[in-house]
Amino acid sequence: MNESADAASGRTAFIPMRDIEYDPREESAYECFECGTIVRVEDYPESCPDCGGSMRNRQTTFE
Repeated sequence: MNESADAASGRTAFIPMRDIEYDPREESAYECFECGTIVRVEDYPESCPDCGGSMRNRQTTFE
């Protein structure tokens, strides 16, 4: 849950999380966990084209 502190009042406001819009027909950006290379492709890349490392969709959070 996201929180934002209101310094003047000492209260904490909760900001709702919003899901991203996803269209599987569009290209997505994937980032390599090892070297940081970013590629834009339509299908999930099995490995990084530069170092062979694991890739993640950049629209996916680490949480």
